[in-house]
Amino acid sequence: MNRIMFLPLMAVFFCSALTYGAYEYADITVEGIEDVMFLHNNNINIDRTSVGPGGKPVNGKITAYVSQQEFELIKKYGYSVEWSPLQIRDKSSYRYNEAIGDSMLIWQNRHPEICKRIQIGTSVQGRPLWVLKITSDVNNTRPVPTVKYVGTMHGDEVVGLELQMFMIENILKGYEAENDTMRFLVDNTEMYFMPLMNPDGMALGIRGNANNRDLNRFFPEGTFGDSDSVDSDELPEIQAMIDFTAKHNFILSTNFHGGALVANYLYDKDHDVPSGSYAACPDDEHVTWLAYNYSIRNTPMFNSTSFTDGITNGSQWYSISGGMQDWNYRYHNCLDITLEVSTTKWPSYSTIPGFWADNRESMFWYMFSAHRGIYGIVTDLSTGEPLSAEIEIEGIDKIYYTDPDHGDYYRVLKPGLYNMTVSAEGYKPVTVTGIEVTDETGVFREATEVNVFLESG
Repeated sequence: MNRIMFLPLMAVFFCSALTYGAYEYADITVEGIEDVMFLHNNNINIDRTSVGPGGKPVNGKITAYVSQQEFELIKKYGYSVEWSPLQIRDKSSYRYNEAIGDSMLIWQNRHPEICKRIQIGTSVQGRPLWVLKITSDVNNTRPVPTVKYVGTMHGDEVVGLELQMFMIENILKGYEAENDTMRFLVDNTEMYFMPLMNPDGMALGIRGNANNRDLNRFFPEGTFGDSDSVDSDELPEIQAMIDFTAKHNFILSTNFHGGALVANYLYDKDHDVPSGSYAACPDDEHVTWLAYNYSIRNTPMFNSTSFTDGITNGSQWYSISGGMQDWNYRYHNCLDITLEVSTTKWPSYSTIPGFWADNRESMFWYMFSAHRGIYGIVTDLSTGEPLSAEIEIEGIDKIYYTDPDHGDYYRVLKPGLYNMTVSAEGYKPVTVTGIEVTDETGVFREATEVNVFLESG
């Protein structure tokens, strides 16, 4: 059926429909990828997890998150569509925002030297947005890599929330028991955990926030040249994340989702790259390496029948605008991958230990990857003072920066040989060649230390 003739009229209706009514999942019968893109181009929020690689519909249907008005319009223009409400198998056993905040306070009181609860903002309905910071000397900043884990930005995708809570407990208990692995992480990493980014959505059992906004579609979009801000009334959760991230020099992050089983890597969208086509970021081989190493340690993910080795480039899967992973990389030089960790968005809580068993090794490997690559401190040759400098790796068209407070930098890289140039305003640039990055199993810090001294001139 040729639907191109309806595009102008549909665009008007769909834009107005976004303002009204509650949103819910609906299954839409489609004939092919052209229908998927037709709906996408008319502002229908398609759940990417309902399509296969290349954006192709699976079993002739896709799932979208729509209002009643959009539902009627989709049906009016020739599609077979039916509501498919989220199946919540166990609502009461999961930890909601209040319980998460309480747990963080308990952890802070038990481990005040390494653990601190932080409120980074407030949701649409006034719920606090909680983050837990874990590091030694927790009240001060130190020259160590900074990492963040984010969960449940879609309010109905809850497995990642519990995985983070399990990981926190493992780290704190292991540190108290003087476990070498946990001691190294806490002493040498600044970790931030945000298990629940969308507390209103979880309380309501919906995908979006309380304003029906999908938090993984409204981050500043680099391909459009958006400024690094959003409407704080409509999207306070995103604005809180923007403000929080701007205060830290994050080098690595990840965000947990549900509905599929795959490690999704940059880019989700790039200039002039159509959905279903590969969109490589400058660090393509390194984010691919990160995704692969997460997946290979998660047997169900790695054995995926849909995605080779359980990984995918976001744009090649199905392109989305306003995603958090692209925003992290483009706006804040933070490597990020999106982890789809459960084919069921809201499974019975009794299955969580099994998900933890599948993801535990992967989650810790990913955290340790902050200590893989090249790191060091850039200082003034004469005074020894730390410098705000640029870090460039030959062959990678992406500039990274030192932390101006300490002059330290961390460049996550897969094993190999690298040439690095360091420069700062008012100083002579320095190029270091033949830097070897290794990957030795069982070594906590595998990154190669390269301290650089710049001479003024």
